[in-house]
Amino acid sequence: MSHVLITGGASGIGAATAQHLAANGTRISVLDRSSDDLSTASWWHALDADVRGTWAVVDASDASALEIAVDDVVADGVDGVVTCAGISVKEPFAESTIDVWKKTLDINVLGTVITARSVARGLIDAGRGGSIVTVSSTAGFGYVNGLGAHYHASKGAIMALTHALATELGPYGIRVNAVAPGLIATPITEFLRAKHGEAALTAPVPQRSLGDPDEVARAISFLLSSDASMITGHVLPVDGGQLTVAGQPLGGFADIVTERTPGASRPAYTHSNTERHHRDDR
Repeated sequence: MSHVLITGGASGIGAATAQHLAANGTRISVLDRSSDDLSTASWWHALDADVRGTWAVVDASDASALEIAVDDVVADGVDGVVTCAGISVKEPFAESTIDVWKKTLDINVLGTVITARSVARGLIDAGRGGSIVTVSSTAGFGYVNGLGAHYHASKGAIMALTHALATELGPYGIRVNAVAPGLIATPITEFLRAKHGEAALTAPVPQRSLGDPDEVARAISFLLSSDASMITGHVLPVDGGQLTVAGQPLGGFADIVTERTPGASRPAYTHSNTERHHRDDR
């Protein structure tokens, strides 16, 4: 039975991927800062015992704790990993703080690096191939209004990392690909959906619809599977065609950025303007 580790697997795309894989007979293990409490992760307890691996509570910003947790799962034998753990902080670049930059890059980029490195070591030591699927975003291709510059930088870095790892790990039979979700109904889009409404957000998207986490999960499942045996080093957008048009989704900064004038003092930012530490779950 195949065994796949999912970071950030408690909700959103991570949870959808875990459930999709388990339904198809894959054993799954989850690392997340949330616990497997019955009230928040009832789906986990509903899984058959033979596909329910380890659930470890760990903060992806704690590099040492994350590496130990991943190594523990790898020691049990894994065939693949999906790096969904991440955060998005919504704040304009001119008002951004170094602490938020560090935390975003620590979780989104270094969290991916640490997880992928531990899994790659385990697969190489075991002398067998496997599959790594990282989670980027359409924000890695270009600017999406309302998402912080630190988020864009982190998702662009994940794309570059995916290309590098696919090249370096290919000789060991390890494939590395990424998915780049667009407008998906996950916590990262909550404030945009509340502010603008789904119809307005999806108007520039050819399919005119918000994606479901399970639609991204199916793409991830394909990249993990032997059906994708000759696919590595690619970034697969799951975006309803968002990247095919010049327009971008409505954003969350326009109302405050336009208030600024040369020489003016910084505007007062309210909680509705600057959203702190929303889980990405991608």
